[in-house]
Amino acid sequence: MPSATLSFGRTHVTLELPLRANVLAAGPTPALDKPARHIERALAEPVGTPPLREIAKKKSSAVIVLSDFTRPVPHKIILPPLLKSIERAGIPREKIMLLFACGLHRPMSETEVIESLGWRIAEDYRVVNHRAEQQEDLAYVGDVEGIPLWISRTLQGADLKILTGLIEPHLMAGFSGGCKLVAPGVAGAETIRALHSPKFLEDPRCREGVVAENPLQDTVRAIAQEVGIDFIINVALNEAREITGVFAGHPVKAHDTGIAFCRQCQEVECEEADVVVATSAGWPLDATFYQAVKGLTAALPALKSGGTLFLVAECCEGLGSPPFREELATIDDADEYLNRITRRSEVKVDQWQLEELCRVLKKGSVIVYSPRLREEYEGAVFSFTNDLTEDVRGALERADSGARLNVIPQGPYVLLKRKGGIAQNF
Repeated sequence: MPSATLSFGRTHVTLELPLRANVLAAGPTPALDKPARHIERALAEPVGTPPLREIAKKKSSAVIVLSDFTRPVPHKIILPPLLKSIERAGIPREKIMLLFACGLHRPMSETEVIESLGWRIAEDYRVVNHRAEQQEDLAYVGDVEGIPLWISRTLQGADLKILTGLIEPHLMAGFSGGCKLVAPGVAGAETIRALHSPKFLEDPRCREGVVAENPLQDTVRAIAQEVGIDFIINVALNEAREITGVFAGHPVKAHDTGIAFCRQCQEVECEEADVVVATSAGWPLDATFYQAVKGLTAALPALKSGGTLFLVAECCEGLGSPPFREELATIDDADEYLNRITRRSEVKVDQWQLEELCRVLKKGSVIVYSPRLREEYEGAVFSFTNDLTEDVRGALERADSGARLNVIPQGPYVLLKRKGGIAQNF
């Protein structure tokens, strides 16, 4: 019997496939040979800006913003040529800071910092976790499109401001990377809550793959311009987490170039099916259920209304933050919760991911394969499976004799486009 290998934490889960199954996966994208050389070339020949060394010559200090543990950004490959270029331009090592864009996520542990950067960089450079709820760490920049803008004082005080990142489909901003490293990455809690309010999330343009006229992406880019970002360097990755593209230069122009590349590599056409099995692409995106929700929203174009959506996610750290767990415990019905949060003026921390979860629940039922999570969650919003293959088979039998199955092994790293229509307009 054919089978599919599904990402699950740092390992995999095998799903036996029935005959009427469709595996939705992007074609293989070759890794760049000697990626460090491609990074050096991108820094010297960037998109829409002078070379980084020319920009850095006029500066006396630098802050490099890095993605936190929730993104598999290959910092060990990106940073050595980037740091070398800055230092050769005249900025001394002691004036360079590495700032992890934690947003409202938990801070990076010392072990995670070393795993992300390598011990040499972690030891030789000052490394800081952004703290969104520590007011003394924030600077007020002004209002941007009606949003009070609080930004890391560390970033705001630097002469040279550089963003790194990974370009991948994102459930709200269309694609990640680019200016998202500023906000929500190193923004204050008040700013983050505003950017994740129903004002944005209930807009149908704030969806995977939508960039043009996406109000969240537009606002994030306006914030980066206000902060004065000098340069970005973003990468694209394949299924093996190897670098397939490097995009450096102007915060918007380089990002758009990378988005066009990723769209070519990651878009997959699909038809709706009665049953869908999706993942959150394994570690680190499925470390918590909070992050794993991205695997659910990405799968929506492949699911028939009223269908069943299985999520395979390890959730080794459980549900997520205390605010997320507390808010999840208040949900019994998706419609009631959505009505509740759109009526109230307060935006609670992490309610936005539950808003996205409820959008999924309005279309179909959710069943989760996660032995770890089953120990923690006892609510009724979603259920669990201990035997993925058997329960998928049962869901197909309950649908009808012609029921089809869609399987998405790499979850949100695939951008689904519905045949005959646009994937995001569901």
